[in-house]
Amino acid sequence: IKRDLNGQPQRYKARLVVKGFEQRYGIDYNETYAPVAKIATQRVLLTLAASLSLKCHQMDVVTAFLNRIITEMILIYAPEGSGFPPGTILQLRKASYGLKQAPCEWYSLLHKDLTSLGFKRLANDNAVCI
Repeated sequence: IKRDLNGQPQRYKARLVVKGFEQRYGIDYNETYAPVAKIATQRVLLTLAASLSLKCHQMDVVTAFLNRIITEMILIYAPEGSGFPPGTILQLRKASYGLKQAPCEWYSLLHKDLTSLGFKRLANDNAVCI
């Protein structure tokens, strides 16, 4: 329940959780890979930063997978208590933690935005952009 300054309910929010563990490779999803920087690349970058007296910042984006628009059609049965008749099928519009495609979808959006800003991926490490 989202409340206003007086404590009165302003709007109600809910989050639907999908059983992502029931997905099967090749049937329920295709791409699940999102690149991770190689440890050798990380060491080189940290060494360069230390030798040039640069500051390094680490960021962990906890909610990166939430509310990501998905490109595949994903159908689920309406959960009990949702107000839909039993057996109703719904189409998901946004990815979440439970979907195995979420990391890949999130990375594709990040890559698209970085390339629009002029960044390019390293040839030998796809997770690093310069």
